[in-house]
Order: sequence, then structure tokens, then C-alpha cells
Amino acid sequence: MIRRLLSLTPVLVLAAAAPAQAAHSFVLTRSGSKPALAVDRGGTGHFVWDQRAPDSASITHYCRVLRTGRGCAPGTERTFRPTQATDQTNNVDFPGPRVFIAPDGRVIVLTYRCCAIDGPNFHSSALFRYVSADGGQTFDAGAIVGTTEMQDAAFGPGDAVTTIGTGPSYTGAQAAPLGAFSEAEAQLAPGVNGVDKAVAVVGNQTIAAIGDGKTFHVGVANGDPSATASWAFGPAGHGDDLALAGGPKGTFLLVGSGRRYTLRRIDTAKARLGRTLALTPRNFPIFGTASADPSGRVHAAWVQGVALRYRRTSKSASRLERQHVLARGSSYFNLAVGAGTNGRGWVAWDGNGPNKTVRAIVAP
Repeated sequence: MIRRLLSLTPVLVLAAAAPAQAAHSFVLTRSGSKPALAVDRGGTGHFVWDQRAPDSASITHYCRVLRTGRGCAPGTERTFRPTQATDQTNNVDFPGPRVFIAPDGRVIVLTYRCCAIDGPNFHSSALFRYVSADGGQTFDAGAIVGTTEMQDAAFGPGDAVTTIGTGPSYTGAQAAPLGAFSEAEAQLAPGVNGVDKAVAVVGNQTIAAIGDGKTFHVGVANGDPSATASWAFGPAGHGDDLALAGGPKGTFLLVGSGRRYTLRRIDTAKARLGRTLALTPRNFPIFGTASADPSGRVHAAWVQGVALRYRRTSKSASRLERQHVLARGSSYFNLAVGAGTNGRGWVAWDGNGPNKTVRAIVAP
């Protein structure tokens, strides 16, 4: 999934939806951008975002939000700024940070820094990870673990994080082990720098979706996703705004096509698209994103007209529940959605640009 900074053009046709929000959004920060979130088994939200310092370097912020909270819980905010840089003005996280909850409860914060990093083997851009073994109370000193750009990321396979991003003349994929540095990278779609890139990991399978803004391909790696030979791609599909959501009930691709968003179940045995769930009417939705919770529900958020909208599947991921309007306004960018085992979670967004207000709202 690529994060976009675009001018929002209101669309006048609004979809029929549930009554307006019962909850109100809250501010995570007045100076940030590109939020991401994960929800632990206790229902606590773990949020990250990027902030630009006065010297233009990125500072990665992390905090926790209680289910009943209206912002970062007191004393939970942490900041990360890698020092392995030859020029701090080029110590920048362009795609934005990510956060994951490992199966054993560890909290993993990722930030990809470019372009003056003093990395191993002369790498000037690198993936940093910070790990907390106590639920986000404290984090280790951090480490460089990979080199592939992080336009999207997923936890796994094994004790690793997989990133997907743009290489010199290809789309790259890499599974970076949390405990060591790796520069092994699969070269996918040679000669094509995809506009849309998304990745998900379910068990030992890694799934990628790569598109040029008009057509896309889905690929599956049953072996090491850092090895090009592990990948097999299916036939081309048509659409854009790609996002992958992988969980115990399968992997689904959110895709925009024909003026609407759909969720397409992926047949990972053949790297083909299967059953379709119509997420929206044909009313020009934009900025779609999706994720799966640990029980298998797929959660999606998007902007349509002047409304921030949300919808999720049933626990079996076989049908869609009703659509909700979470908020109304005109500044919803870089959406992120996440939920816990019980299906409850949040949607977060920014104000389109560095050091803008970052907000979140409870997803019903």
C-alpha cells in the first residue's frame, strides 16, 4: 500500500451509511504525519507517527492509547532517532513508520531512513527496528536489520519483518530478521517500479500485490521472500489503491476498480483472485486501506466525499457488516486501520504533509 499526499477533491455523491459517529476523534499530536497502529490482545492501541525536527531529520514517535482513552496514555510516549547518519538533514523516513505486535506480545517499531545513513556495507538507506519485551514500557537501543525500502511491511515469516519497496529498477522484497542484519533482497517485477505495493504474511506464506496504477499482479512466496526464486505471480488484474489484509481466515486484497472498492480473496495456492466482496457502491472512494485482526475479520477505511468511512467483515470473513461514517470533514490523508482479537480498534489519519495534526477515532 502506498501512502499518498494528494489534494482532496470533494465528491458530491455520498453512499448510504449508518448514522454519523457516536464517538469523536482525538488528537495524537499536533505535529506529525503518516500514522500506523497495531492493537494488542488486551485491546490497547499502539500508535506510531513521523515528526520532522528543526534540522529536517525524522523523529519516530510511539505511544499507547487505552480502549477508553482520548489520546496517548500519560507517560507512554517514546521517540526514536537513529544516530547512524552522516548528515542529519538526510536522516528521513519518507514512507512513515510501522508498528507490530508479535505473537509473544513484543512490540516492534520500524523506521526506514534515507539517504545519508552510515549503514553496513556502505548502505546509505536502511531499515531500523526497535523492540519492546514489556508491552511498550521500554525499548532496546535499536538495530539496522535490512535495506529494502518500506512502502509496506508485515510481521513474519518467523521472527522477521518483511518490507516491500522500490529498488533501482525493480520492486524489492526482503524478510529482515529481527536479530541480525540482512541485505538479501528479492527482485520482483524487473523493470517496473510499481505505484502500488502491498505485502502480507500468513504463516509461512508471503503475499505481495504490485500495481502500476492501472493493472496489478499478485505474487506468493512459499519460501524465503528475500529470494527471487521463491515468488510466483498470477495473471494481471485491473485496479489501483492496493492494500493487503492477511489473517487466519485468508488474505484479502482491497482494490479500487470501476469507481468502487472491493475486497478480493486471494487463492494463495495459485496466486489468483477469488471471491469478491463489494466494499463500497460505485461512488468514487479514495485513500482506501485495510488490515486483518487476529480473529480473521478484515477492517477497511476510506474517504468518500467529505466523510471518513469504515466497514469490516464478519468473523468468518465471508460477508460484510454495515458501513459506518466515522467523521465528516475535508482533511483525511494517510489512513491507517487496526483492530484486536475482539474486532475493536481505531482509524488514524494525518492532515496531508509533515508536522500536521494526527488524529484517531474508535472504529465500532
